[in-house]
Amino acid sequence: SIGYNTQNSKTKTLSTIGSGTINIKDQTNSSDTTKLNRDTDNSKIDIYDVKRDVSVSAQVDARLLSESGRAQIADDLKKSKVGFIDVTTQANTAQTAGAYAINATARGIGQGVNSMISGGEFKDGFVIGSTLSVFSDGAMHMRESVKNDYDYGGKNGEEVPANAKSDGVNGDGVKLAGSHPEKSIDKHNKLKPKEIEAPFGGSHKGKRLFNKQEYPQGGIVDNTLEAFAGPHDFMSSWNYENIDGTTYLKSDSEWANIGSGALLFPSVPFAIAPAILNNINTITNIKNAVEYNNKKQGE
Repeated sequence: SIGYNTQNSKTKTLSTIGSGTINIKDQTNSSDTTKLNRDTDNSKIDIYDVKRDVSVSAQVDARLLSESGRAQIADDLKKSKVGFIDVTTQANTAQTAGAYAINATARGIGQGVNSMISGGEFKDGFVIGSTLSVFSDGAMHMRESVKNDYDYGGKNGEEVPANAKSDGVNGDGVKLAGSHPEKSIDKHNKLKPKEIEAPFGGSHKGKRLFNKQEYPQGGIVDNTLEAFAGPHDFMSSWNYENIDGTTYLKSDSEWANIGSGALLFPSVPFAIAPAILNNINTITNIKNAVEYNNKKQGE
């Protein structure tokens, strides 16, 4: 259990005049005396008084601190036939650095124990689990931020056509893949959206397209494009602007498109981390089994 408390306060001492009569000779050029403090027992006032109490409580199995202890935990899990439960929460727009750290620690410990169960090293599993956790939470954070800040099909309760629906990420049912429209002016000199069909996703509110070919909802293409869409759109938000509830591209120039395409590369670790994290136990078991067989063959 860790805790601390702080208190900050500030007072002001008032100029005080006791009882008696005040005689003012030059009343014309003198200030109002009605606000003078005449109470000698109350010559101080509190400007502010702020108290903060913060405490964090947690229970940690002390066996995690030693190699023999971790081996005992792994043995206990084997005997009970219980797998490690992912106890972390999905990131959201309110996620703090502390929450990232807590999730990374929990996932790291869980993956470290699972690595030991399958014959690997605790430290290897811990590093993999905690690293994936940070990228996975970051991906969810970025997707939620894009959903909150920009327009998408169905955000305002409008009906979404069947061929424009997506399973989204973690079942949120939101299609972020595709391009936002560019701005155009109609014959009445009014602003209206001009749809753009991007290679990955088609138009933002339009039907699902991959290289101009329609793809099924909930399939591998849909899942992959949505995994990239959140991080990519978050990084590309410099080129977005909201006008009357619709999100437009600020520019559809060649350089803007090159910049947007280049941002697919830094999106990769964020896009793949959740999928790897969801299957990390299987991946770790296969990896450790292969290493074990290679080791045996070399003996």
